[in-house]
Amino acid sequence: MKKSRKVYIKKEGLTIRHILILFSSCIFAGTAVGITGNCMGQFVTPLSNALKQPVGTVTIFITLTFLSSAFLGPIIVKVMNKGYMKLIMSMGIIVNAGCFYWFAAIKNIYMLYVAAIILGMANICFNLVPVTVILNNWFYKKIGLFTGICASFSGVVGAVFNPIVANWVTTL
Repeated sequence: MKKSRKVYIKKEGLTIRHILILFSSCIFAGTAVGITGNCMGQFVTPLSNALKQPVGTVTIFITLTFLSSAFLGPIIVKVMNKGYMKLIMSMGIIVNAGCFYWFAAIKNIYMLYVAAIILGMANICFNLVPVTVILNNWFYKKIGLFTGICASFSGVVGAVFNPIVANWVTTL
């Protein structure tokens, strides 16, 4: 039996609760994607210098991160729709933090690649996938518009935090 989808937005428009959900999703997408994903490029040169590898070799870690996220994304959506969202998001955040600690101890390029793959799998557990699942559960009409608004916040936050993170990397 197929579940029927509830219509949360009535003809009258958005309620305060819907606006709060949208605002929270925008903040979440901005911080989860804008800071962790869009600011990765700031760490390429320091990693390259620390590992004594060319920049192009180190940059592959960003590609591996996003590729592993892309392959795991459809699976995570199906599992989250079954009701395990909090568990998956919590595990993703814990593994993500562990990967960043692991990055500090990496001594060779292959360990960086393995950590990047694990980081990508952890990132997809709390990046845009949960945001779109939440939006799909709360909104029925204009879901593409609301998802686009939330996704645009990741770019805005990334644009704001890239110079800040660059300053932190050079000074700290």
